[in-house]
Amino acid sequence: MSLALRDQTIAGMRKEVQKRREMLLDKMREIGKTHEDNPRLKEISEAYRTYFETELERKEKQKNALIALSEHIDELVADNNIALAEARYHQKDILREIRTIEKEKNKILRALE
Repeated sequence: MSLALRDQTIAGMRKEVQKRREMLLDKMREIGKTHEDNPRLKEISEAYRTYFETELERKEKQKNALIALSEHIDELVADNNIALAEARYHQKDILREIRTIEKEKNKILRALE
């Protein structure tokens, strides 16, 4: 498989995962509105909530790891162990990923309200 085809496949998979995550959030919101009438829905609602709370914790750990990585790159630049241009390139990637994580966390938090 060529590198370009592999990248396209990965991008497609990421989009599909994102669609499914959105679907789960929508289902959780829907069930959350109607679970008072049905005890079984209340259990399902709690299961969704538990899943997304765990997901929030995972996102926070990812964010903290990326921040630590960015700080490590700063240290490497200060010690002249890495070129400044290369460091900026990697830090842009890290910051973009942190923004993505924050957006995902915010979506989950809005759904949990």
